[in-house]
Amino acid sequence: MLDDAANIGPEAAALIAYEACVFFYPRVLLDEARRQHPAPANQFHHDWGLSRRCVSHPNPQVLYSTAWLDLKSGPVVLSLPNLRAHQLLISMIDARGRVFASAGARETGAPACEIAIVGPDWAGGLGQGQRALCAPTEHVWLVARTSVDPQGPESALTLQPKLRLAPIRRQGAPPTPATPAAAVAGWPARACAEMDAAGFFRRLAGLLDTRPGSRADAVVMESLRRIGVVPGRPFDLGRLSPEVAQAVCDGAVRAQAVIARPFGDGAEPWTAWARERGRGDDPLADARLAHSCIGLNLKEDAIYFLSERDSEGRPLNGAHRYRLHFDQFRTPQVETAWSLTAYDLNGALPAASGGRLGLSSRDRLRFNADGSIDLRIQRDPPLDPLAANWTPCPPGDFRLALRAYGPRHTVLSGLWRPPGVRRLHELGFRPGAEVDLSEIGAGVIPSHFA
Repeated sequence: MLDDAANIGPEAAALIAYEACVFFYPRVLLDEARRQHPAPANQFHHDWGLSRRCVSHPNPQVLYSTAWLDLKSGPVVLSLPNLRAHQLLISMIDARGRVFASAGARETGAPACEIAIVGPDWAGGLGQGQRALCAPTEHVWLVARTSVDPQGPESALTLQPKLRLAPIRRQGAPPTPATPAAAVAGWPARACAEMDAAGFFRRLAGLLDTRPGSRADAVVMESLRRIGVVPGRPFDLGRLSPEVAQAVCDGAVRAQAVIARPFGDGAEPWTAWARERGRGDDPLADARLAHSCIGLNLKEDAIYFLSERDSEGRPLNGAHRYRLHFDQFRTPQVETAWSLTAYDLNGALPAASGGRLGLSSRDRLRFNADGSIDLRIQRDPPLDPLAANWTPCPPGDFRLALRAYGPRHTVLSGLWRPPGVRRLHELGFRPGAEVDLSEIGAGVIPSHFA
């Protein structure tokens, strides 16, 4: 190890540190999320609030239940209740940040069922009628979303506690140690962003298995040995020469900056976020996706569209009012539901106004006479009847999240994309200002005077 480190130059060390930090960033991020999880292993934590302990950019239209499974001592059985007409979606994410399976009406159907989640080395039997699902890693993160019906929110609260986990101990294996609930220190991505190179690679060395999970893992792990990062051994930046140690730090800093860079290049009004099954071909895209939206669903279950600019390329800001217009039959093409929510640039929801944090297709929306619909995004509620289609936004710069649950082929293939968000005229009538007649629909108050 030291011989390799002694023969490496600063330029090569910086490149190795950069590439390894990008490649293994999701693994370190998921480990941080596991450490901060507020419930012990193999137990669900039901989050009835919006504390951001579960996912970034929490959807106010759903309830979250999360659990970290420890499969070292044996499988864990996930029990799902009879869903009937309820919408429940569970993403299963391995320790490398890859979504390897999902559960819910699309995958498992509506009737009650049990799924035995087994580790990669499990070779025992299971109970009769239990479906076996092999996880790629011994730690698995479950993120369950239970949709809230605005007309009957109590049904989601009743369904959520019926999600159950029951570990099956491997014969002769010690029980999983009962770890206390974690004290939440902060958002996992923020904690990772604050790690220096020594802290990041020290954590990574403790996570790496001597058996690489893939050929790509093996290549990066072999290069890491050249800067002293070896699976299971403590990493000491001080054992490198000062020039090489500084190059490793520079490479890690550069990787962190690139990973945290905002999505989108401004060419399109919306950026689509979606998780493919397993790892993609672009490690940087995987790292940036994990950093910005940890716990994302599979593409077949949900696609997220995010926008930080209006139709003319200007940043969205709560000092202005906006309109999102869908022509007839051109609302998000989904089998389940869609929702629209505004967040500040840190992923926090705006202060609730009139009890509202966002809107969804389950709300009693008001359509125009021609079948089109106008959604309003602004800080304060507009006058009736526009208030039915209103979602609040933060006071400063913000981003919009349009979620498409159960996307149809037109959304999956990219044939359907949301239109740009249009900034409306400022409040008050200005003499000589051009009036936009497209904002005036049958039975709708002109937005200039709303």
